[in-house]
Amino acid sequence: MILQMEEKFEDYLRDESKLQGYADSISFPSSEDDIRQIIEGNRESCITIQGGRTGLVGGAVPMGGHLMNLSRMNRILSYDSSCQDNAILVAEPGVSLMELEQAIRCNSRKRPMFWPCMPTEKSATVGGCVAANARGIYGNVYGPAGEYVEEVRLMLSSGEIVEASRDKDSRLLEEIVGSEGILGVITRVTLRLVPRPACIWGLALFFREEGMGAAFADAIPADTGKEAFVAAAEWIDRRGIELLEERKMSMSRLRDFPEIDRQYSCAVLLELHAQDEEHMLELAGRLMELSAGYGADPDCTWAMAGEQEACRLREYRHGVAEAVNMKVEENHRRCSRIVKLSSDMTMVGGFSGILGQYRGLLDQSGMDGTIFGHIMSRDLHMNLLPVNEEEYGTARKILEGLAGQALCGGGRPVSEHGAGKIKAGMYGVMETWKRMVRKQSFDPGGMWNRGDVANDGLCGMYQTGTSHIGRGYG
Repeated sequence: MILQMEEKFEDYLRDESKLQGYADSISFPSSEDDIRQIIEGNRESCITIQGGRTGLVGGAVPMGGHLMNLSRMNRILSYDSSCQDNAILVAEPGVSLMELEQAIRCNSRKRPMFWPCMPTEKSATVGGCVAANARGIYGNVYGPAGEYVEEVRLMLSSGEIVEASRDKDSRLLEEIVGSEGILGVITRVTLRLVPRPACIWGLALFFREEGMGAAFADAIPADTGKEAFVAAAEWIDRRGIELLEERKMSMSRLRDFPEIDRQYSCAVLLELHAQDEEHMLELAGRLMELSAGYGADPDCTWAMAGEQEACRLREYRHGVAEAVNMKVEENHRRCSRIVKLSSDMTMVGGFSGILGQYRGLLDQSGMDGTIFGHIMSRDLHMNLLPVNEEEYGTARKILEGLAGQALCGGGRPVSEHGAGKIKAGMYGVMETWKRMVRKQSFDPGGMWNRGDVANDGLCGMYQTGTSHIGRGYG
């Protein structure tokens, strides 16, 4: 059950952040009993919990000790459609979002349902989404994952199971959701599903001037309580489009998308949800007219009717993120210290002002980078793409400065990706203290995910460059 770390397990030593870790041993439990035995076999060690390895901040990357991968705990345990307005699904933590979607569709043919927390990376796991309290592209409208979690089973370092439910232990449930694995192992989650919109469309709008595109983004109607509304609004700048164009042919699902003319400096991708086609047509027409007033080119607009076509637009947005990660990998091969460095802050203010600030910082830095992300929640991902250690240091300072501004301005320094090991010091003193107190009450011995909380003895290594990255096995 507990295996020695060997070269064949090398891929498990990093996630999408490109942070490279090391471990003495690895395991793939398939039940709670397996997890309990693994805990007993690692009493003198630390354990890093891992799911789909889609994280962007190194939270699932081990820095010594034991690595527990939950990919074999991937069963859908039950589906209950007896509720009048919702459905309830119980799943193990290793269920991927793709598997979850398939299970929901199979069980809800008569009354279509969906789980609104759907990041565009479908290989992410349910447990990972709950642990990070992920938001996905619908976050501003439907809310984060935690709002759709009814119950969680958590195994502590003692082997004891803690059950937290929305009905009986809502405060405890809130502590576990978003805790990033520092308290224990999530072994089962109960999810609340909501009715799937009857009509789903996608719109892609392209603007010649970034400022005009940003002004349109500020004008997108936020009225979500009507028969038709904008469920997701995503921003992509010119550099993001270029990175995707450079790598599009290696992504089979995106090859047939048309090339975006260089005259367009940015794109706004919208997903619209409506009760029926009549209301959808009205909303789409209103948005087309509004965007034209800000200089969007109607001849280059993509209108995608139906959920299947709208899904292709989500894939296009995810393709940008994939292309950026490929670029980070390329730069990492040149300089091993380079990892994923991206803003994940929720800022307060108008979209144009936030974008302008990010653009100014990026231009001033002189390094390569792209800005994309969620318009309505003001969570823009400025991806800095350093090519050497000097630029890497500059990029970290930029992100730390932005995190401080988010805290001072009433926003959130870490929004949907978590802090992990790369950003563990960006929470701010008060939030870090809260996390340490919470961890002490659940995990006094410090067994779980060491390094994912500031001041626990490891996190500073990843900021100063003194870590054992690249050390190898054992």
